[in-house]
Amino acid sequence: MVSRSEEPKEGEKIKESKEIEMKRYGRYEITELLKMGLTAFLFFMLVVGIWSLYSSLNQVISLWFNYKYAAIYRVILNVGVVVVVFFVLTRLIESYRQR
Repeated sequence: MVSRSEEPKEGEKIKESKEIEMKRYGRYEITELLKMGLTAFLFFMLVVGIWSLYSSLNQVISLWFNYKYAAIYRVILNVGVVVVVFFVLTRLIESYRQR
């Protein structure tokens, strides 16, 4: 049997719940803010790099392939990009649902 002295008092329960709430909803530390800022910057640079690669591949297609077939290769490139983006988005959505 558990005696009354071993049970936490009402004030202690409130204090513990407030500590848990502060950990969950508390202010961010400066290191967390720097990590989030760096992550956002790197994501932006990744988007710029991917856009540049996509534009360059379109120029390469128009230079290397006959004008009759360039449209076909552009369609293949665009479908490939859509498939990759769809795959990445589904993975991100799955990871958010698991949290």
